[in-house]
Amino acid sequence: MSQQDSQPDDQELQTQVQSLVLESIGEVCGRYGHDFNNLLGAIRGSVDLLRHRLGPDPKYERQLKIIESALAKGLNITTSMRSYVRAKAGAQELFDLTIIVSKVQELVQQSSPEIEFITKFPAEPVLIYADAHTISQMLLALMVNAVEALQGQTEKNIVLLID
Repeated sequence: MSQQDSQPDDQELQTQVQSLVLESIGEVCGRYGHDFNNLLGAIRGSVDLLRHRLGPDPKYERQLKIIESALAKGLNITTSMRSYVRAKAGAQELFDLTIIVSKVQELVQQSSPEIEFITKFPAEPVLIYADAHTISQMLLALMVNAVEALQGQTEKNIVLLID
């Protein structure tokens, strides 16, 4: 066998290895990018609540701006990671909405322990085909807004109903 005959095999093997490496990178980006983005969302919600509770207080403004700057950098990283995965696999997936709602509720609950969340979900899974990241972000924004709306109220209940 000549060296020329083995070259296509070497090139094919190299292409397969590169493909496996890119696939692995995509899996890591998808797995950790989503989780990291959820954590950043909880931090963002906490910063928003702090700003609301503290009002315009120059004593804390510098620290809050540092946190917001770090959040922006983290969100850019996760956006890049998720864009890579979306370009590779597509943004939509089938998932149970009740699991996403529960995870977001837990994140918001950690930063707002004075709020009582009342959940009413069906016993069976509520499967939807959508972009789980987008749904998580929308739910987080809605829950943070609901928490802010309850400031100064005597009853602090948020009902999460999936029917």
